[in-house]
Amino acid sequence: MLASLLVAPVLAASVPEEPADARQAPEPAGERPVDTTCVDRAGACEEVVVASRAAQSRADTTAAVQVLDRARIEASGVATVGALLRTVPGVQITTTHGGTAVRQQGMDPKHTLILVDGRPVAGRVDGTFDLDRLPLADIERVEILSGPASALYGSEALGGVISIVTRRGGGPARVEVSARVGERRLVEAGAGVSGGAGAFSGRVSANVRGEAGYDLDPVDVATSGDAIDVAGVRGSARFDPAGAWSVEADGAWQRREGKGIDATATGAVFDRHALEESADVAVTTERWPGGAHVSRATLSGTLWRQQLLSDQRGSDVSDVWAESLDRRLTLALSHRFVAGRHFVVGGVDGTAEALDSDRVAGGHADRLRLALYAQDDWRLTDSPRVSVSPGARLDLDELFGWHATPHLAVRVDPVPSLTLRASGGQGWRAPDFREMFLWLDHAGYGYVVEGNPALGPEASWGVTGEARWAPVVASGRAAGPRAPVSLSVGGWWNEVQDLVDVTLLEEGTAGSPARYTYGNVARAVTRGGEAGVTLALGDRLSVEAGYTFTDARDRADDRPLDGRAPHRVAGSFSTTPLSWPLTLSTNAEWMGPRPYTDDADVTTWTAPTVLVDARLSLRVGTHLELETGVRNALDARDEETLGLAPRTFYAGLTARGP
Repeated sequence: MLASLLVAPVLAASVPEEPADARQAPEPAGERPVDTTCVDRAGACEEVVVASRAAQSRADTTAAVQVLDRARIEASGVATVGALLRTVPGVQITTTHGGTAVRQQGMDPKHTLILVDGRPVAGRVDGTFDLDRLPLADIERVEILSGPASALYGSEALGGVISIVTRRGGGPARVEVSARVGERRLVEAGAGVSGGAGAFSGRVSANVRGEAGYDLDPVDVATSGDAIDVAGVRGSARFDPAGAWSVEADGAWQRREGKGIDATATGAVFDRHALEESADVAVTTERWPGGAHVSRATLSGTLWRQQLLSDQRGSDVSDVWAESLDRRLTLALSHRFVAGRHFVVGGVDGTAEALDSDRVAGGHADRLRLALYAQDDWRLTDSPRVSVSPGARLDLDELFGWHATPHLAVRVDPVPSLTLRASGGQGWRAPDFREMFLWLDHAGYGYVVEGNPALGPEASWGVTGEARWAPVVASGRAAGPRAPVSLSVGGWWNEVQDLVDVTLLEEGTAGSPARYTYGNVARAVTRGGEAGVTLALGDRLSVEAGYTFTDARDRADDRPLDGRAPHRVAGSFSTTPLSWPLTLSTNAEWMGPRPYTDDADVTTWTAPTVLVDARLSLRVGTHLELETGVRNALDARDEETLGLAPRTFYAGLTARGP
């Protein structure tokens, strides 16, 4: 497999001359390379990055990529990435102690890598990155790659990758302002300014979001959902002269505060307060000396600070206060080039990470990582189209040594309207600092959790397959724009070994709490299938629906994994039925019963849940849009396992203009 990558330039010299619509036409030195074969339903070129870590036309990728673009984001009426992803087949949104989390192909949230502008995010809590931290007002698109992706991205990408691309500036100066208010003190507001002049372009934005907590069980004083207040700013600037290079800088800062009330079985009441602050900055330079070569270098840094307070009412014996500071510095170097039928990418990743916390033995932990990766997206034939994409990555982790993760994807288009894809690969995940070093003191709740520095990495292998049908509209070209309808069906199988899980060290007694730690004690299998349909009739009607079947089991204990619904149906519907610009949008999800196993190994199943959001919007002129809507319209309740907020009505407006 690696040999194919190394000899790709040599093989390219032996292939026949490319047809006129070949994969990449050469361009004069100093001009940015452009993929000339991209044809989607609109006859335009839609670029994605997640499939190869380099800009590539979505129509030309060997791996299957789902894309939620800006138009769908605006039509959805939701405010966060978590709510947006609820309608995607194969993706399950759940609520954990760490916030709103995503599961891909039935795997844990810690097995999905979350990227923002191509960089891994910091600030996971209990393995979860809270997707509600990301306001949709700042996001241009979300790219979803399912299945093992460690061959490109390394640790954490066992189940897949969610790549979030933020909005950038350019063109004439524009201003966008939005505001939304609703029940339970709901406030969502944002403002952004973008534009460009000459070689310079940029964008700056600010957002706030807040809502009151809620209590669905008035029997005690404990709250079911926390009160949340979030504020953040984000900015980017780009210098893109006429020469063969560019430089871009971006940064973001966010503050998130949560407040709630806990009650224990002994009657103790705790006021809980969590404050998280994050700061990210990155500088990226690109150079394209002509032909089909692009070199890219990114230096980025992240700070994430968390402060936790658990204050027992009427006593200070069980009070807990903890502070953690996570710092990460990353240097990523990459190069991509097109040689004949080969789209080759390769690069080097280097990361230094450090954690300072009073919950860590010695107060400090750090580690270094270095990795080499390469992938060749190789189109073997054009009619019928056959492509293969071998790739591999070699990681060196200071704490866990060397890890090699190969991957192979195959695409066959037997006819222009049918695409068949299959892929398989290995994955791995290094235990995080929390699992290895942190001490979680919840003695007031009857337990403590101790980190285990002897943990080993998790490992997996998996296969994924998909068939997608979309008829081709007749045109003067061999392959014209696709018709506004498509059908897809797919499946996956993942085997995971050495899973890190919580194990009991010592039973609790009347005078001391129970002691837990982490160990590589679990094995699991996740397998399933999905089917989807999309339909779009101009600007009048858009329908997307999907069904997902998931069978996820603990191999060691022969029981279903907690929280995975075997059956799930989700979809979205948007229509503009009248001649005037009034649009109705709905998002719906039916989640079947989910299993949960207690400490006595008794498994119970929850009732199914139906979650519906609806939004009605009216465009007034060219610059103003008014809206009203409802979240959780059926007032679905499942506070114990999903953390669903009660039904909430809202109204808002968005103004855009020069």
